[in-house]
Amino acid sequence: MPVHSIQMVSFRNHEKLEMEFSAGINVIWGENGSGKTVVLEAIHLLSIGKSFRTNRTSEIIKHENDTFRVEGVFLSKTKKNSILFSQGKDRRRKIKINGSDVGIKDLIGKTPVIILSPEEQRITKGSPGNRRKYFDKLYSTTSGSYFENLSMYFRALKHRNALLKEKKNGSRLDPWDETLAEFGTKVWRERKEKNKDFIDCLSTVSASYGDGSIAVSLKTEDRGFNKNQMLTMLRGAHQKDLIIKQTSVGPHRDKTNFFI
Repeated sequence: MPVHSIQMVSFRNHEKLEMEFSAGINVIWGENGSGKTVVLEAIHLLSIGKSFRTNRTSEIIKHENDTFRVEGVFLSKTKKNSILFSQGKDRRRKIKINGSDVGIKDLIGKTPVIILSPEEQRITKGSPGNRRKYFDKLYSTTSGSYFENLSMYFRALKHRNALLKEKKNGSRLDPWDETLAEFGTKVWRERKEKNKDFIDCLSTVSASYGDGSIAVSLKTEDRGFNKNQMLTMLRGAHQKDLIIKQTSVGPHRDKTNFFI
């Protein structure tokens, strides 16, 4: 769903800015520091619920102000969405779609975006965590079930890791092992399917470049464990996890690598 127009108030270096976009390709031109990337950041925020430049949304507020607001209209042939996102220095935020209050998870998948920037090189050159984060974000924008299962998984992971840092007895981990195993296997199952789709697309696209002699491929760790198998693995890792103070088993440990 392409963006039709956008309004920003107290957003980065823009006190107030309104823009309309044409159908097809749009080029944003201006001097260095004039706020070109800020426009893209605002569109990303309305699409994903977060900036691609910072994890602290309050940093976006123009210094002398207390809140920022950005609103965009997204149009397709059959649908129109008006999305508003505002936040204050107190971190309280308001998100609305067509006038109705919603949460960040309701933005996911409404207006998918892809960012291409020099910083994105960390996807291929950075750590395995960078690649996991990229694919989790990609798959979450295309599947509501993947997003829900991943959210539940990380919520349980946070609680389990907190217990490990307290060096509590391993028996207290059992309830969180159950939850991790339930949602972890669901994430693995859908991740395996989506990895296959991604690899197929990657193969087709890379073959279309040049004379076709260069191929880009992806090596993934597609787990086929069921809930009981993952539960056994988690419980078998209790002693190790208590020593390292973090969970060593699960989808958050998967490794993915690109090859040329």
